[in-house]
Amino acid sequence: MIGRELMPWLPAAIMATTLVTIAADHLRAVRTFRCFKPATTLLIILLAYLQWPGERLLYREAILLGLVFSLVGDIVLMLAARYFVLGLGSFLLAHCCYIWAFRSVAQSLPWGVPAAAMCMAIAALLVITLPRCGKLVFPVLIYGLVILCMLLSALALWQEGGPGSALAFYGALLFVGSDAVLALNKFVKPLPAAQALILGSYFPAQLLIACSIAA
Repeated sequence: MIGRELMPWLPAAIMATTLVTIAADHLRAVRTFRCFKPATTLLIILLAYLQWPGERLLYREAILLGLVFSLVGDIVLMLAARYFVLGLGSFLLAHCCYIWAFRSVAQSLPWGVPAAAMCMAIAALLVITLPRCGKLVFPVLIYGLVILCMLLSALALWQEGGPGSALAFYGALLFVGSDAVLALNKFVKPLPAAQALILGSYFPAQLLIACSIAA
């Protein structure tokens, strides 16, 4: 199958389109940015689809659905600032799908210092950002709690071990880092090279989560 033959090349293609997306944003090449950003997510969806899940078919389907919601979020957030809540909702659904995927495999709850540190970090981020969110306080609060649940679900998967658990955990960690930079840049203070940091962690995060299907 042609798709299977392309699979070894897809990670390199995804990283290449990620770099083009970051460069296009930096150079304000709007058309190129609007083309390559969703194209990168589409390539990750293709990679996830081509992964062999073994007995974890539900895991792959949930990851694929999360990536599709992420693609919707990518497109919506490019349209206009007024659609921010709709884009936020799309990514919230993506995180819910990832929670579903991780919990379909992980049987235990996250524990120890890592779990406590993650709760404290998300709590600190919310304390900093919520007072500056205006009318978006409630959506941002809900989103923050959901990404915390996603991260803790990935941690539980990693603590149990097993195929792809490390990739899923580090992907989730990068995803939360990307969201944290986005929140601080949007609501608190503009950060230098913020978009490069956001995209440079977002796409590798999605790639790692996609690769966790067959690892």
